Amino acid sequence: MLSAEQIEQFHEQGYVKGIRVLDDELLGQARELFEKVTAGLAEKGLTHNDVNGWWAVHKGFWNVCKTPAVLDCFEDLLGPDLFIWGGQYFHKAPGDGKTVPWHQDISYWPLKPAEHNVTAWIALYDTDPSNGCMKVIPGSHKAVLEHAGELKESDVLAQALASSEVNESQAVDLGLKAGEMSLHTDALVHCSEANTSNRIRCGMTMRVCSPDVKADLGTWPFFCWIRLRGTDPGGLNPRHDPPTGELIPTGYNQFRGVNADP
Repeated sequence: MLSAEQIEQFHEQGYVKGIRVLDDELLGQARELFEKVTAGLAEKGLTHNDVNGWWAVHKGFWNVCKTPAVLDCFEDLLGPDLFIWGGQYFHKAPGDGKTVPWHQDISYWPLKPAEHNVTAWIALYDTDPSNGCMKVIPGSHKAVLEHAGELKESDVLAQALASSEVNESQAVDLGLKAGEMSLHTDALVHCSEANTSNRIRCGMTMRVCSPDVKADLGTWPFFCWIRLRGTDPGGLNPRHDPPTGELIPTGYNQFRGVNADP
């Protein structure tokens, strides 16, 4: 799926974008799924910012994760054996004031080697600066930074980089057309601004690694992964079976399918 130039860009700059992975039919199905699960959350008084873990509890989300074009891209970067351990919707409604501060994902989870984790962001609707697309600092994945910055009231994360750590003049917008995907390494510095448009902004994310990645279960006792493709030669982490039902998550970090309702 990825060209030699795209693979080189990923390793040198920490990201690649604009990869079409959902055709019109698959995109329509993914949108229908999003609308269905959003309604399910609303019935429980929850939003997408309150939950994650769809990959472990909802077979519809899982089926999108298994899209061959998506997995082929991951294989180009990580090899033939692929495991998913995270996935959720990142949703900003029209006029939503929520923001994501500058940060590195790597600061949130104890996984080593960290560089063997890759995150995909699949756009269900067109995303650009006006509706809060992701912004990245190319090449910033080559150093792990201390997250000692101050949070704004609008921020949805618990950690942020100090402004002195980020040269915003180097920022690149990761605008995507619906059905396109971006990929970034977990040490890439990135953020997103508020959705100031009258259009929805939503992406499905997948967090995928190769089988040599080991979780610190002392720090993260509920960590597990599901095999997406290939084999599990080392058996380094607890494994979960693919979901067979359509449960609605009711909490955050339910990596064994707990805290989920029909």
